[in-house]
Amino acid sequence: MIRRFVRTLLAALVLGRDPDEAAWSPVPGMELLLTDLGARSLVGYGVADDASLRVELAVDRARLQVLWALPGGDVRSLVGELADGRVWFWDAGRWQDLASVLAADGYELVLDLADGRSLTVAPASPEDYERLGMMADALALNLEVRVDRSVSPAVIRITSDR
Repeated sequence: MIRRFVRTLLAALVLGRDPDEAAWSPVPGMELLLTDLGARSLVGYGVADDASLRVELAVDRARLQVLWALPGGDVRSLVGELADGRVWFWDAGRWQDLASVLAADGYELVLDLADGRSLTVAPASPEDYERLGMMADALALNLEVRVDRSVSPAVIRITSDR
């Protein structure tokens, strides 16, 4: 696992290779590396087979650097978040749910959690998108986030008890 991580990280950082938007979709052998934002610690790692991507996680919640490594050598780096048993990443100007992206191509996301449980993640619901971005430190401030999608662009209201 560490050898693959180092090889993929070097390809991302040294070669700076990045596939086109349309070129990325899950394929057998694709690797997913999740690191902290500074890319100092490995948070999760997984390899896709023919039908699923199984990711081992070392933590339950983190702000992430998401690295995709495709078998052909293309590497893509995105900012992401791990929260509530779900992996999110920022791509094409919006937050996307990893399970939803994989499901669109017939793949399943399986997370092996730090506490030993295994979780098959369903595609995100609208309620999951509403909670997106509410990390534990924000919840401690009693922040309330409301998204009004009845207007375009959507209006986001954030309030606090303080």
